[in-house]
Amino acid sequence: MLTIGVIAFIGGTIYGSFLNALLWRLPIGRSLNGRSECPHCHHPLGWLDLLPVASYIFLSGRCRYCRRSISPRYLGVELAAGFLAVGIAFFHIPGTPVFLTLQILVAFALLALAVFDLLYMILPDAIILPLVLIVSAYHVLYTSAPAEFFLTGLLIGAFFAILHLVSQGKWIGLGDAKLGFLIGLMFGYPLGVLVIIAGIWIGAAWALALLAVRKASMKTSLPLGTFLASAGIACILFYQYIFYVAELFR
Repeated sequence: MLTIGVIAFIGGTIYGSFLNALLWRLPIGRSLNGRSECPHCHHPLGWLDLLPVASYIFLSGRCRYCRRSISPRYLGVELAAGFLAVGIAFFHIPGTPVFLTLQILVAFALLALAVFDLLYMILPDAIILPLVLIVSAYHVLYTSAPAEFFLTGLLIGAFFAILHLVSQGKWIGLGDAKLGFLIGLMFGYPLGVLVIIAGIWIGAAWALALLAVRKASMKTSLPLGTFLASAGIACILFYQYIFYVAELFR
């Protein structure tokens, strides 16, 4: 079991390293092609500088070349991805290998969306739209009632889209509507609805905590996508337990 955990953690941190590159390049429109470089001095990084988690620790969070500090966010993302992989490895997800592959793919994509929204308040179409196509293909090919999943996604997405239009984007972003559609499409009814409710509750609890310590006001924008994506990840990790609870709502 320890070996499985170590392998999963290493694999997860490798994904986290890729996600860090995506978080840096995608918002500024840079291609993923080309060598990684220091965000400060732009010196190309060698393989010793790119070891997930280990390089950050050994270099004390500084660039080897210019010695400027590197944001601890890089370490945090790699660790989050590593622990997510361990969680998936140890919390068995029932189903076929295809279903397991889909769950893993969606979990890591939701992690990317959660971090993007937390850092930049954006939910990139470059992540959501391909995932919508993949999940749609899975339901068409492997589920007996794909219409249920599509209908759940459409209703959740439409609800968020209406809130976006009514508030002229002040209450909720259009990206949240797309994420809501994806969650409904992925989990169906009632599981998808429960994920949305849980995400909203998490966001409300976070907002109350910030208000309590005076770190936010009633006008402060919160990354709803981060909370929705986090609830989706929790649903995947504890799927076999949450599924039985969701069946009570049918």
